[in-house]
Amino acid sequence: MWLYPYGKDNAELSFGGSGYGGQLPVVLPAEDIVIVVNAWNIDNHKGIRSSEMISRVLAALPPG
Repeated sequence: MWLYPYGKDNAELSFGGSGYGGQLPVVLPAEDIVIVVNAWNIDNHKGIRSSEMISRVLAALPPG
């Protein structure tokens, strides 16, 4: 399990895992969100970084 800082000035912490082939579960407790990326990134394919995934999900949330 890992802690991933995010938000303004990285003030919030999420936690998640990093699995084989790009499997990536992340929990954002402050937003009450669980994100799961199910991928197959092997043989030199690059997967999405946890920080980018968190940024994309937060950008998709409605204001407030």
